[in-house]
Amino acid sequence: MASRTHGNKVVKELFRQLAALGFVIEHKGSTGYKITPPPSIHGPVYYTHGTPQAVKPILNQFRKIYGVALHDPAKPPKSKVKQ
Repeated sequence: MASRTHGNKVVKELFRQLAALGFVIEHKGSTGYKITPPPSIHGPVYYTHGTPQAVKPILNQFRKIYGVALHDPAKPPKSKVKQ
């Protein structure tokens, strides 16, 4: 079973990706996060919790709502080496 630890490194890496795209991430309360899109990306404010179980829904919702494709930090990047 996946860890339910808040501040997990997978979640932190996902938030780093979002911050690099201009999203503003605010810690709200003990477990919640408010993610505000940059002015160049129109869409609603997104609220989530910061556990590993939130990663897949965030990846799917951000692709649908904002048109942003994020890399799943839980999976290693695919190598592009030709053999």
